[in-house]
Amino acid sequence: MTLISNPCKQNDKLSYAEMEDIIKQSYDGILVIDRNADVTFANDAYFRITGIRKSDIIGQNFREFMKDTPYKKAACQEALETKKQTTQTHYNLAPGKVIMVTSKPIFDAQGQVRLVVSNCRDMSELVCLREQLERAQEIEEQYYKNMAGEIAGPIAMNSKMKAIFAASSKVSSVDIKVLITGES
Repeated sequence: MTLISNPCKQNDKLSYAEMEDIIKQSYDGILVIDRNADVTFANDAYFRITGIRKSDIIGQNFREFMKDTPYKKAACQEALETKKQTTQTHYNLAPGKVIMVTSKPIFDAQGQVRLVVSNCRDMSELVCLREQLERAQEIEEQYYKNMAGEIAGPIAMNSKMKAIFAASSKVSSVDIKVLITGES
């Protein structure tokens, strides 16, 4: 892995401690497991987003931890087994939250999975905004349908004609024949 160069000194690389500090500041949750599925790192955002307690997984085997959850297999486990990037969406992992987790394996020189890095993001607000947009679009569509129905109907200026149209609207909901007579 190539670390980003320090902009002040072109020959210096970021240290492990500096990289750890940067990752700790990420708003997204980050979890790292090794090839045995032992949890080696998780930032505070991971615990905030998932609702998992730090003491439950740091230094623990993630496969063992998952046995006590309603989920069959976590994205990091799947990435470890398939050796491919995996993305999963979890509903109510933490109460009321929709969480998207993407896990990607990191390989050693022999092509074996060395680590799996998982990135999780709380998508709850985005899902809520999408639902609000869909409701607003439905309301807008209904509004335009109602407006089209009003405009497409007969236009009457005379108060007697308006009364006749109002009466015919009431009667139109009943299956009955009506004869309107008189001058046109």
